[in-house]
Amino acid sequence: MYGLRQKKYWEQIAGGGFGSDSIQSLESTIIALTRHPNMFGLKDVYWEDLGERLRHVAQKSLTQLSSPLPGSENPSSQPLATD
Repeated sequence: MYGLRQKKYWEQIAGGGFGSDSIQSLESTIIALTRHPNMFGLKDVYWEDLGERLRHVAQKSLTQLSSPLPGSENPSSQPLATD
């Protein structure tokens, strides 16, 4: 779906409203609410800015996934028990 007129359907898919940046994360999927690519007057800078915002959200998600939970230990750093 393209276009801001489809916002209510995107919000149903995403399970909630979009913030001011029009980007929503749903598990491992990032959803961006955008204007239609053929919209008259839309400049390249719009898509470049969207790409930067998506990259920021993706990097933040990867950082959170790769960080160990508080109190957990990395099993690969533990010595193996030998009998």
